[in-house]
Formats: sequence, C-alpha cells, structure tokens
Amino acid sequence: EYAPSGLTSRLGTRAGAEMIVSVVSSAPARPLVVSTLGSSGPRRAPWGRCHLSDQVVVRAGKYLGTRAVSTFSSHPRTVSAQQTQAPGLDEETVTRLRADTPGLEGFVERTSEAVAHFNNAGSSLPPKSVLDAQLEYLEREAVAGGYETVEERAEDLQRPYIAIAALLNCDPSEIAIGQSATSMWQAAFGCFDFRPGDRILTARAEYASNAIAYLQAAERTGAVVEFVPCDERGQLDALELERTIADETKGPVRLVSVTHVPTSGGLVNPASAIGAVTSRHGIPYLLDACQSVGQMPVDVEEIGCDLLVGTGRKYLRGPRGVGFLYAREEFVDRTNAQPAMLDLHGARWDSMGTYVPAPGAKRFEQYEVSFAAKVGLGVAAEYALAVG
Repeated sequence: EYAPSGLTSRLGTRAGAEMIVSVVSSAPARPLVVSTLGSSGPRRAPWGRCHLSDQVVVRAGKYLGTRAVSTFSSHPRTVSAQQTQAPGLDEETVTRLRADTPGLEGFVERTSEAVAHFNNAGSSLPPKSVLDAQLEYLEREAVAGGYETVEERAEDLQRPYIAIAALLNCDPSEIAIGQSATSMWQAAFGCFDFRPGDRILTARAEYASNAIAYLQAAERTGAVVEFVPCDERGQLDALELERTIADETKGPVRLVSVTHVPTSGGLVNPASAIGAVTSRHGIPYLLDACQSVGQMPVDVEEIGCDLLVGTGRKYLRGPRGVGFLYAREEFVDRTNAQPAMLDLHGARWDSMGTYVPAPGAKRFEQYEVSFAAKVGLGVAAEYALAVG
C-alpha cells in the first residue's frame, strides 16, 4: 500500500520518499523509524507538523498510533524517535538528499531535533535544483521578455516531455503539459461525447473532483455514472468490472475512469487489472495518477491505459501550477480525440471553415502556461529518474 493522505507518506518507495522528504528531517542523517505493528484502525491527525515521541507505529504508510506519546501541532517541537535506515536508501544518500532540500534548512537553528515534512501528498518540498531552475527562468524572462525567453530556452522546455515519458515508459509525443493536473484531466475527460444511456464506470473510492465531473456530464448529456463494487480491501474489483461491462440490459460503456491512489487513505486500485479488462472490451481507460507518479512505478504499457494524468507538486517534488497528460498515440489517432476546447497551440486554423488538431498529445495543451514551472517540472522528473 502507499500513502495518499495529506499527512502521511510511505517510506522506501521507488522514487518517493525514496522521494526523500516524505520522512526526511533536518537532524543528522537518520530516517524516522517505521514499525509494522497492527492497529484497530487508522487515525488521522490535524494539519500541522507531526512531532513524534518514542516509537511511532506506521503501517503501509498510514499513521496508526504510538506506543508512547504522539503530538500534532502547528508549532515546532522536539522529536525523539527510534531511528533506522529507510528501505531502499542508504544513510549517505539520505544525507545528500536532505542537504539538497532547501525546505529543511533553518530548522536546525530552532531545534536540535528532527522536523519531518509529511504533506508530500499535498505538495512536497522541492530539491534545490528545481527551485533554482524556476528562479533562473523567471529572472531571464524579466530581462529578455516572455516570448523571447521561450524561444531562447526551447531546449529546456522540451526536457519535461522527455523525462516524464521516461518515467511512464512512453514516447515524448504522447505527453501534454498544462496549467495543472486538473486542467489536464478535464481536457482528457472533455474529449468524450457522451449520449443518453452511455455508461461511465468508476471506483467507489474516487477523487471527489472527478466524481463531480462525471455527475455533471451525466446531468448534461443523459449518461449514467456507475460505481463498480470493490473487493474486501476496498479496491475496485476487476471481476465486478467485467460483469458490469457485460450487463446487456444497460447502455454501452463509453469510459472507465479511475483514480489510481485515492486521496486520504492507503488504497491502491489495481490499475493493470483494470487495463486488462478495458483492453479486452475496447473501452477507453482514463487513469488519475496524481498520487502515484513518483511514489511508485507507473508504466503505461503495463497498465494499458489510454489516458493518464499526473502532477508535479506531489511525489515528483516539482512546482505547483503545472500538470501533465499521457495520451496514447494509437487511441488519439483511432478516435481523433480532442479536448472540448482547442486553442491555436492545440490546433491549426486552416481556413474560415476548417481547422486541424495538432498531432499527438499536443492537441490537449494550451499555449499559456507557467513556463518557469514547466522548466521546473522537467528538472524534477529528471531528479526522480536519477534517484531511481
């Protein structure tokens, strides 16, 4: 399991905390202990820093309780916790990654003990290289001008496409970058022309914004939203998905749209199993991977999704205000998928009565975006690849 809640994060993920500041602190290089002990159920803490005393009990990335005392406060306090090496990272690497994180500087001056940033599921602390890349771009933009800097820094602005494609195992032409993951998800969802009776299938543990969009589309078009039953662990049940699709008493399934790692829990939906079902039936598959990219391996070929959305600000430790979309080339070509609204970046105006969408995923982009954030996203993705 992985940790999508606002105050928890998983230790020892492939590229997440492993992505480093999930549990890294400003104290000398010793990661916080994780004890895989049972509990009667998860407990959620209020917003603020988590200050831990004695032995902290964490299972599958979720705060479950303590053997002694645990306090949650918005004010810095001392931390005393048993320490052990984080799985997947040696002490030297942890030390280097902490030193590479500006957000961990300064805390040592206030307290000699560790302060842990647990809100990576909301917005992670970026490494210095990501911060520097954005500041340098903004400084150049202020001197040279916005459009001129775009031309001058064209190579840097291509880096996020290449790095994200490497993370997801796809071609850079299948990547679009926009103002946020939300805008990218809306562009992907907006390419479907639902009709009365069409079915949109999703999981019971779904991201609220996505669920609202499904219901809005149903209200507007007459489509039907169905929540596929879950298994005993709360994950979408792939066998139930198969049965739901095969129900001939209902309208055609036009889309399966699922959140990979839903917010505020440790659930991970079986993305690859879902993809196997949708592939067999030729049904488009949209995956919201905002809480999984950077925290766990995400391979679009293995998963089999047609569309996937991610963000920079969470486990990739990138900037806010920028997101990305994977759009499978075969799907785009076969369906001529287009967002509900194109602009002159995503299409070419040929004549008074015709336009031609841009090739590949580029059609899902709009021209105006934070170019500094786009550069920062490229650096963040490269950083994640380097960590492994």
